[in-house]
Amino acid sequence: NIRGSLSLTILLHDDKPGSETLTTAEGNTIIIIPQGILPTDYYVIIGTLTAALDVIKQNADNSLPPLYKSSGNTLREFTIKNEVGGTLTLTGQGTITIPYEDDNQDAYVMIDGVRVREETLRIYHLQNGEWKIVPGVQHQNETDNWVQAQVGSLSVFILIGQTAEKDLSKVEVYPNPVRVNKGDTEVVFGK
Repeated sequence: NIRGSLSLTILLHDDKPGSETLTTAEGNTIIIIPQGILPTDYYVIIGTLTAALDVIKQNADNSLPPLYKSSGNTLREFTIKNEVGGTLTLTGQGTITIPYEDDNQDAYVMIDGVRVREETLRIYHLQNGEWKIVPGVQHQNETDNWVQAQVGSLSVFILIGQTAEKDLSKVEVYPNPVRVNKGDTEVVFGK
């Protein structure tokens, strides 16, 4: 489901005291930029899934472990540029918030027809063609349906969670049987 690029582009002045908080029109996609982490006035651009980003997303999805699912409608591309169009780099931590849809508040979200456990949703970023979890503490609000993290750089971000398997008949468990007396110290689950 490619929704097109919904974006926010706004010129901000770095000399303004405090943090800048920007929210997109569709609601709840937020970036907070503290004063002093950019060297000059800047434009903030927040884009959503486009056809080009969908191809990148599909390729990056191949790097996900089994039972993990990415939500295309949560994909966001955050960019900061100077007044002449050059890309800027953060010199400190900014904060991003990404919303997700959960119509019935049943502790699961649907991603491409698959049930994903809401509590497992985390923000990942695109790095060298693969999804990598954003390090550090992430905050989730399951009532208002968003996940928030601090980031030291901007790129393409997405929410990824673990699927809620109903049928466990295809899940592999090894070693099987587990023999603790013979040195088995862990059980591995795979698919």
